[in-house]
Amino acid sequence: MKMETLINNLPEDLKEYIYEKVLEVRKPRKVLTRDLKDDIESYFLFDHIVHNYKIMFNGVHHMDWVENAIINVMNDHQTIGIGGIYMNVHQDIKNTFPNLNDEEISRTLIEESHVMRLWRHMPPKKRIDLYLESCDHIF
Repeated sequence: MKMETLINNLPEDLKEYIYEKVLEVRKPRKVLTRDLKDDIESYFLFDHIVHNYKIMFNGVHHMDWVENAIINVMNDHQTIGIGGIYMNVHQDIKNTFPNLNDEEISRTLIEESHVMRLWRHMPPKKRIDLYLESCDHIF
């Protein structure tokens, strides 16, 4: 006997019970929030951005340019610290370095590379914006 025939021969209340149980088992245990989904979907763009910058700068110091671009986009295209002039540091960058003040953040970014740390804390929308900017520069 085929499974379909077997199911069709069951009483209606039992078929309804089985249907409800199947739906319950198929339902996701935890639905991702929109923010988490966007974060997961945009995280992989990093390799594409690095590749685009490698093309733009012929592989010469391209990671420095990637880091500068991340900082620039995270800080809403405002200068952080050039020539001793310090602008306000955007909250996105403050979230990356929660225990530092604006001046310490500026100094840290100038003295050391934090490209992956910045990328992990970069909001998904800004990741996508940076990816689109990098594509604009090579096309």
